[in-house]
Amino acid sequence: MKVALHRSENAPWQQLGQEWFGNALTPPCEFRFRLGESHLIFEARRSAPALLHPEARSGAYQENLWKYDTTEFFLASADGGRYLEFNLSPDGAWWSAVFS
Repeated sequence: MKVALHRSENAPWQQLGQEWFGNALTPPCEFRFRLGESHLIFEARRSAPALLHPEARSGAYQENLWKYDTTEFFLASADGGRYLEFNLSPDGAWWSAVFS
């Protein structure tokens, strides 16, 4: 899926209607990417309860977030040789790794 990158604080939300395995998300997830003064801002929301990793803490690194409800996005290098994967939990926990 390609996403739009905006500079406005009123950037529109994009909708994701299915999860990783192709199953429908009901209700769907909404997300957006914005550019701040000096950083990339990623926001996601969904009108449903989340299943959180039991050891996750807001702002802290946590392995295996993908086993629970999480948002993830990938940033790829222009040559396609490497990419960064980010997992973000609704409670603010995170995980990230570089792959080639």
